[in-house]
Amino acid sequence: MEPAAAFGRRLAVAAHRRGLGGARAVAVPGDGAAWIWALAALWALAAGHFPRAVQTVDRFHASERVGDPGRALLGAGAAETAAGVARRRERLAAGEATRPAAEWSTLRCRGEAAAGRDEQVTCCANQAGRMAHDRYRAAGWDIGSGMVEGACEHLTGAREKGPGMRWSEAGAETVAAARVVLSNDRWDELWAAQPRQSLRAPSATRLLDDTHERF
Repeated sequence: MEPAAAFGRRLAVAAHRRGLGGARAVAVPGDGAAWIWALAALWALAAGHFPRAVQTVDRFHASERVGDPGRALLGAGAAETAAGVARRRERLAAGEATRPAAEWSTLRCRGEAAAGRDEQVTCCANQAGRMAHDRYRAAGWDIGSGMVEGACEHLTGAREKGPGMRWSEAGAETVAAARVVLSNDRWDELWAAQPRQSLRAPSATRLLDDTHERF
């Protein structure tokens, strides 16, 4: 619930703590959202955290996108739609993200279908360099972000999204921060740094900031 730039710094600190400096290669997976690539560029240009990172679009999100124009034009249940989606996903897996975009650009449609077509043509054209899933697999990269999303769900969702749970923003942030500290096995280190005379629990920001090395 903090600005992307602040989150980006926390992520960079955590990555360095886990040995990023000695990594031979680094990947930044994302769902195609511009803010993720903006952070990667910020890290590379301003902070130098991930200067040679490979930016990859998650296979699931990319696969969903290649089906959108067909569903909008022909309908989600049409046999032709299913066949077209399967064919384009095969091309995506082969690293041919620009081919579906070229095919879509020739489709004649109007209204919402035309808007959806144009959106996906632009997306595939802009993201093609991040959809080389054939090369990623050959290099041993993960081509999905499911492990990241699953970790987020395990870390905070399972704790804060239970039946009947209601949270203030401050409360949710504090619990999430505490979960991060516990999961990283830094709880004793955190409390050792707290003033002994203080009986108040540290805020969400302090929970994370007090465990950051400055580099």
